[in-house]
Amino acid sequence: PNQPMVANLSIAGPKSETVNKAVDAAVDAGVVVIVAAGNQGSDACQGYSPASASKAITVGSSEHGDRMLWLRRERRAAFSN
Repeated sequence: PNQPMVANLSIAGPKSETVNKAVDAAVDAGVVVIVAAGNQGSDACQGYSPASASKAITVGSSEHGDRMLWLRRERRAAFSN
């Protein structure tokens, strides 16, 4: 590709090798793939897709002091929709 490409995936489902391979193929084709870690409160890179795709950039949120948001009562950041 002659121009930068980015995919932002705010989706999560059970771990799927098919989904993970598709994400990795997109990265191999030159797409920077950013995926949500999700709101499950567990290791997204172990049990969820596309968060567990080896070539994706998986991101999550934390609050001051790096305390995981899922420990809070509201279970999501104030900026989350």
